[in-house]
Amino acid sequence: MIAAFAKTIRVRTFPSGQKRTVRDPPLSVLTNALDHLGTYSDVADAFGVSRSVVQRWMAKYQLDIPSRNEIKLANEMRMLVSNRDDQDLVAQWLMDEGSVSVGYFIRSDYTVLIVCGSMNDYAVLARISSILGVPITSSSLPSDATLPTGAVRVQGPKGYALLQTILPRLVGLKALEAQAALDFFPSTGRIKGRHTTDEFLVPVWERFAADTLSGWNSRRRVKTGQEEIERLAAAWVEGRIRRARRFVDAQVPIMRTSQKDKSS
Repeated sequence: MIAAFAKTIRVRTFPSGQKRTVRDPPLSVLTNALDHLGTYSDVADAFGVSRSVVQRWMAKYQLDIPSRNEIKLANEMRMLVSNRDDQDLVAQWLMDEGSVSVGYFIRSDYTVLIVCGSMNDYAVLARISSILGVPITSSSLPSDATLPTGAVRVQGPKGYALLQTILPRLVGLKALEAQAALDFFPSTGRIKGRHTTDEFLVPVWERFAADTLSGWNSRRRVKTGQEEIERLAAAWVEGRIRRARRFVDAQVPIMRTSQKDKSS
């Protein structure tokens, strides 16, 4: 609807340099544009007018819709991973080396969705970094037995949009965790207060542990008793919960808000 209307409108440029449409868009088209594009600047670009013209339209229709940068960021991520081959590569990276996690910003008191992964194969990391448009950061230092690792991280609305896009290409535990994260977080990829992954992933872990141990046991000649199966499943889930809550239990803040974080 937005593109169709934008193609039909005529824009007049005044001596001051300001651009205005010969006729204003209908209310439904304007609200649709704001919902899909997010920011006044992007709506103005779509219609080929200045930002002040969009604000005049909003005043005309008495609209009180804020500029939502998170929609713009999500759209940017969807464009970055629009290629199917890239989606396959990112999905495989997430299943092999990545995780669905969260970070807490102590000053503004909100929790953000994080999609991240670390590895020591920098050629692969460079490709993932290029696709997602984010830098490689240092994850761990080298030692006598290990090589240094780098990490790629996408968070907030970009992380949410990334999971939405590659979800059909995920299988197994990562697919279950991704769906649970999408159900728990709004599309902004952030939620007020301090939260940990166990709040929305425990049902996923319990199901995965039960299915995995059941499948393993069904292929054994000498079967393990159900009570032991349940004990093993519970122990594995407890281990995941301890990992998820290790920063909270140690009372260590995970992140501090920076100006860059506020816009991500």
